[in-house]
Amino acid sequence: MRFHVAREGAVTGEFEEQIFRNKVFSGEIRPNDLYWTSGFTDWRPVSEFRVARKTEPIVLDTGSAEPPAIRKARQQSAPAIALICICALVLLIGAAMMAGKSKREGVPQHGRVEAKAALARGQLRVGMTADQCIRMLGQPARIERISGSKNEHWTYEGPDGPVILHFESGVLRSF
Repeated sequence: MRFHVAREGAVTGEFEEQIFRNKVFSGEIRPNDLYWTSGFTDWRPVSEFRVARKTEPIVLDTGSAEPPAIRKARQQSAPAIALICICALVLLIGAAMMAGKSKREGVPQHGRVEAKAALARGQLRVGMTADQCIRMLGQPARIERISGSKNEHWTYEGPDGPVILHFESGVLRSF
């Protein structure tokens, strides 16, 4: 009995039964290779042969004397895997951007309009940090840094005119 062996879609050899068995059990013929012998209807994975005991007789189908065409096992190609990874990465970046956007939406975007109202309600107080003011009012229209010092003047434009906040070392001192 002669055994035909195929690897990755190409026939790699034809062996007598004992030589085939020796090559299978030595690992020269791999479990994911395919084998066929006269009487089989189709190629079979070598892993099925390895599962059978060495002495177990090979059961023949009612097949032909010629091996059929080899069908490759379905495998994911490297470009397909790369494309899947890229799509997943794009989705993750998009989700992160959306999460960042929703976080920023918690900060008033039109703080310039709310500065006078915050003053009137007493929410804006001397001693607040610059970060607290930004969280409450949003980014100012303009920041002037006084050279040679840690002082800044922040200007918020509003419908009734500008509101100017005076900071020393990041702490609100006057408005």
